Amino acid sequence: MLLRALGPVLLGAILASPPLRAQSEAELRALFERAALEGHGTGGVCLLHRAGEADFVRAFGAWTNDSGQVSFQADSVFDLASLTKPIATAASIIHLSGTGKLKLEDPVARHWPEFAASGKAAVTIEHLLLHRSGLLADNALRDYESGLSVAMERVAALPLLHAAGSKFLYSDVGYLVLGWLVERVSGRRLDDYAAEHVFGSEMPDTRFVASDRPAPTAEWLARCVPTEPAGPKLPPLRGQVHDPRARALGGVAGHAGLFSTARDLAQFARRFTGPEMAPRWRALATLPDLAKGERRTYGFDAETSYSAPRGPHFGRRSFGHTGFTGTSLWIDPDAKAAIILLTSRLHPDGKGNSKSLREGVAAWAWREVRPPVVTGLDRVASGEWPAELEHRRVGLITNHTGLTRDGRRGIDVFAHHSKLTLAALFSPEHGLLGVRDEKVGDSEDPVSQLRVFSLYGEHRRPTAEMLENLQVLVFDIQDIGARFYTYISTMVSAMEEAAAKGIPFVVLDRPNAIGGRFVEGPLPDPQSLDFVGYLDIPIRHGMTVGEIARLAAADKKLPAPIVISMKNWRRSDTYRSTGLPWVNPSPNMRSEDAALLYPGLCILETTNVSMGRGTPTPFEIIGAPWINAPELAARLTGYRLPGVIAEATSFTPDASVHQGQLCPGVRFTVTDERSFRPVELGLALARELRNLHPKDFDRKRLNRLLKSQALCDAIEKVESWPELKRIAASELDGFLARRNAALLYPE
Repeated sequence: MLLRALGPVLLGAILASPPLRAQSEAELRALFERAALEGHGTGGVCLLHRAGEADFVRAFGAWTNDSGQVSFQADSVFDLASLTKPIATAASIIHLSGTGKLKLEDPVARHWPEFAASGKAAVTIEHLLLHRSGLLADNALRDYESGLSVAMERVAALPLLHAAGSKFLYSDVGYLVLGWLVERVSGRRLDDYAAEHVFGSEMPDTRFVASDRPAPTAEWLARCVPTEPAGPKLPPLRGQVHDPRARALGGVAGHAGLFSTARDLAQFARRFTGPEMAPRWRALATLPDLAKGERRTYGFDAETSYSAPRGPHFGRRSFGHTGFTGTSLWIDPDAKAAIILLTSRLHPDGKGNSKSLREGVAAWAWREVRPPVVTGLDRVASGEWPAELEHRRVGLITNHTGLTRDGRRGIDVFAHHSKLTLAALFSPEHGLLGVRDEKVGDSEDPVSQLRVFSLYGEHRRPTAEMLENLQVLVFDIQDIGARFYTYISTMVSAMEEAAAKGIPFVVLDRPNAIGGRFVEGPLPDPQSLDFVGYLDIPIRHGMTVGEIARLAAADKKLPAPIVISMKNWRRSDTYRSTGLPWVNPSPNMRSEDAALLYPGLCILETTNVSMGRGTPTPFEIIGAPWINAPELAARLTGYRLPGVIAEATSFTPDASVHQGQLCPGVRFTVTDERSFRPVELGLALARELRNLHPKDFDRKRLNRLLKSQALCDAIEKVESWPELKRIAASELDGFLARRNAALLYPE
């Protein structure tokens, strides 16, 4: 009824707003104008590709030549610089691997024996693709000034800076080697091989400009954008590669030298955003499990210090690359979208920087790729409120996470709302500000001067005195998505008390911070239900707070809550993809990764294992003085759990379990939110701690949060991992039927 009644309001708002495309173009133009004013180039081209739709491409600004100003055009040709690495070199290597002429695990020396010199025999093609070869970033320019054969000799003689595979170091030298491998394996130079097997007729403007081949057409050269002069009193380079090593090698190199247009790059991106990805393109997009902050595909960047074009919202499985000249490409196969930014940040003075423009364009692109999620509070802030509840005295259960998209407190939204009166505030565990890690007393909000009743102190649910004179009770708190996170216990307890007083209960819905698709873990034993497990739901329930409220009302035969639902949220969304700012929901929940790991690691919270409390990364690391960290990390890696990697580490917590003691342990890094199953990780961790440290691992209270004696016993006795997983999921079918009746949002 509420949603139906609000329909005309929503439609009117849409019709009254400016056309999205015009507004969007103005935002994009402003980003380019600001970059130009700050000296970061003079304009460029931006193309947004979305599968199934026409590409959106715009050119802004102009560059200067002897004749005056020349406007950037949609078909302007840019020196791609390091975009050469994935688009020409890595793509050619992957194509060759598909022919069987090489394997990614091959030592480079198998195809180029001289390369084994100076301790490089163990360097593989995969190491080079991932910038983990141990080669330095760049060797001296003079090594290239005597031609190709001398350059290859000098590179073959280079020592390694560190052992192959041990760490990430971005290396132009590594991709030079890959470019030479293409020729050694195929018998054709990189430019010829890529032209036939990568670019083809789909990318007619994409090419190297080789000094020993016929010059490009005059028409193509006329569209080329200049970079900077190659030396004092020289004109800017135009249609000639900017990179000095590539230029010394005649314009063709594995690390730089490629020229292209936005439309050609969109054709390349389509190979990753279509309904089905060909095997060779899937291989190019593969994300191996590597350390946090050093994630790359076989050719592209995914999550390193070079990831500015990713922006804040593109997913963990997205990937792309930048070029020194000011170019970038970022592809998100899940969103089936790509953003291409081509600028010449070096023109005219060589001093521009594209980082802020890349970040701004990425944020703009994500807003275009998908509409932002509008929370229940945002809807109330825009004036929506159930007609039947207008002009009522409202009690608001909230904390620091109760914010609008633009950062306004829900308290202030309600305090100034024309259709209701805010009369009382209630806070959950951690208090109104979300910083307390103990029981919390009542207080006063300094802005509204309203009393704040604590529901995590003397009382865990509203009393009759607290509810006196209230006519509506509203809940607006960002939850995590785990059964033992107590905000939902507070909500359901308040629902029960509101029902007893005949007070309507309203939930302002927010995303499940760890997604709404997946359900994991055992149902609780009935006798174990308490404040850290108040409902008959699994550890990871995959529901929003609004859906939980609907489920609880049905289970407990309470009046149905009024849910002010979100707009544009899908069950498959990660929190990053919502576009909402991350606010730490509690003192030790400091990142989206911690939230994803929490349902699994927190199972062990009541044992003698530190969860990283008292460190900067709680719930991302675990440890104890008695843990054999390398062995535990190796055993967990052996499970091949999807979407997460385990690495040995050590830390000294300054609070909580093992305070002040050195704790060897494991650091967990989520590499793919959509495939990661945190409860499986928690069970594997408990199982291996039992196996590895049966006497040191104190698990007498393991069932405090697990709340399944059968599963707790299975961790002790069942040797088969598949059987243990089966026991953990054995009761989920009945829950899923109850859950389905409460769901509000599509996949």
